[in-house]
Amino acid sequence: MTATEDLLRECRAQRSNEPTRALIAAAQAFVRDALRSSEPQAAMAAALRESLSPTALSWAAIVLGSAVESGADPTPVGRVLFEAFDRASAKVLDTSVSKAERDAVSDALPRLAQGVVAHLARMQSLRDELATDGALLDRLTERAFENPSVRWVREAIERVSGPLVVLHPLSGKGAKLRIENVSNCFHLFSLVQCAIEEQLPGGRAARKVVVQCARGAIEAQTDDQAWWHYGDPRSPKPDIAASIWGEAAVRTIPEIDGARVLLLWPPLLGARTWDSGFFGPFLDAMPANVVFERALTDDEAREWTARLGLDGLGQN
Repeated sequence: MTATEDLLRECRAQRSNEPTRALIAAAQAFVRDALRSSEPQAAMAAALRESLSPTALSWAAIVLGSAVESGADPTPVGRVLFEAFDRASAKVLDTSVSKAERDAVSDALPRLAQGVVAHLARMQSLRDELATDGALLDRLTERAFENPSVRWVREAIERVSGPLVVLHPLSGKGAKLRIENVSNCFHLFSLVQCAIEEQLPGGRAARKVVVQCARGAIEAQTDDQAWWHYGDPRSPKPDIAASIWGEAAVRTIPEIDGARVLLLWPPLLGARTWDSGFFGPFLDAMPANVVFERALTDDEAREWTARLGLDGLGQN
């Protein structure tokens, strides 16, 4: 019997929320094999296309997630696992199935979602593809009201990583930052402010509670305030109509030469505020942060201001 067959047998036999010793042993053997070859995951992908009970599917997802967290390739099974999650999570709102079946799905979804997030964290291209499917995101949002663990998967899909350039047009200064796993712009604004602090005009020391909450170190009820008007780089002057809106997805921020770009103008009509509800949910596999890499050189800042039609605004 192969490691995949052994694991599937034990997943199907699992009846409680605590894994049996036999399941743990089968999982360890499967992970060892998956680190040597993609064949066990390919065999598991074939099994996931068949009918597995919600409980069996959820324990398989946990083991598959463990394998990729240990270094196994996520691609042989990642898409198939997400599709299985999509089918299973649909049942939380399906009144044509029995209450017992809906309850079994609801009980299994946290484990299933955990395994899916572990794969999505390592499959940027799949996340990018899924994020363009508005109907899918709407479905997941609806299901999340019934089972909050669905929100983990939706959040993972929307999280973005990559380079960010911020420019302060009135001073002619700027910086290169790096976004790590951020989905919405209010969360991004807080993390940008935590990263910059006093390194650009208009910045200040960030409150400790905001730093900790925004980076997922603690969970607390707090709020934050915009230090700047966050402007669209396609507008050469501060304009409410050309705002980067806090409720928007980070994916919507314009990219120029491979980097997302924000303009930091003085606040317009008072500073916007938001609460720490925009910082969650925290995902162990995808912690959110923004890293200050370095200030732009004077030459780089001048090149950016010229490229964006901001010449004459800076003081350099």
